[in-house]
Amino acid sequence: MTDRSESEIYPDAESVPGNPSFRTPGDTAEFALAEYKSVREDLIQGLAGQQSILAWSIAAIGLTFAAGMALNPANIAHAATIRATIFGVALPLVAFGASVAWLGEIFRMERDAHYLRLLERSTWTQDQREASNAVANKVVVHDEWVGQTPLLYNSWAAHSSPPGRNRVLGYFGGLIIYSGAIAGSFTLCAWLVTDKRWLVVVAEAIVFVAYLGVTAAHVKRIMKYSRLRTREAGEQLVRPTGATIGS
Repeated sequence: MTDRSESEIYPDAESVPGNPSFRTPGDTAEFALAEYKSVREDLIQGLAGQQSILAWSIAAIGLTFAAGMALNPANIAHAATIRATIFGVALPLVAFGASVAWLGEIFRMERDAHYLRLLERSTWTQDQREASNAVANKVVVHDEWVGQTPLLYNSWAAHSSPPGRNRVLGYFGGLIIYSGAIAGSFTLCAWLVTDKRWLVVVAEAIVFVAYLGVTAAHVKRIMKYSRLRTREAGEQLVRPTGATIGS
């Protein structure tokens, strides 16, 4: 992923036509504050949405898996075929669709958070903007600014220490759940099928690669707004307590 300069990601307020500033007297500040609240509410709705999707999808995956395992060949005709269909089609479809919807809500959150950071930056003084860029190619938000800057939270969460403030790392848990459900379900299906197993395995591999491609595209869009570089995301995953926050 190609990194853009800080001036492109977070331009100075003066360089953005019509960019509101709470340091400007008059109605401009009121309109900007109303917009900030509106975007913040949309972000919170996205947070609730992704949590809801994760909760019901885990329940749906669990119920589908249990239903497949509960089929008794002694009482149900073609139980083996039905079970293979559940693990080869039904459960992967649930996990695939839920994953796409879940990542869509996360993208919504990160997009809103990025916009809020732009609005927050418009409230900073010139000294604060210069201080935030004091570290080479990184945005740094200092704890001393809390209580002295009108709007700061989203910038503080994304661009200060410790790294645990950045919520992007937690998204890997959902990806593990969905990818694990799909891979595990496909493995069970391939094990249950006895006729033309190679054809089933090839079809499953194609679908799983497609899932990985769709997921990678979503993650790339999310990371664009989260301001977390690919290398730094990997560092947070491997060393969550020692990695540096993305710029």
